[in-house]
Amino acid sequence: MSEKRKYVPLKDFLTIAHECKSNEEIAEKTGLKLNTVKLRLLSCHKKGINAPRFVAKAGARKIDVDEINAFLANLDKSAK
Repeated sequence: MSEKRKYVPLKDFLTIAHECKSNEEIAEKTGLKLNTVKLRLLSCHKKGINAPRFVAKAGARKIDVDEINAFLANLDKSAK
């Protein structure tokens, strides 16, 4: 049997998110999957909603944006 998807209204979701300190804590309190929580917060940010942002856990990969942009610029030059 498939489980019924859990729905948490946006205002309730944001209230819980505001009280929490991590995406994992939001997932635990709402019963939503962690990826669902992350995607919902990202969607809020894209729409201009001031939803909380959480710092990535220690050990998460850091991206050097300037280095990646320089790499892409070199790719563009070599492709021409």
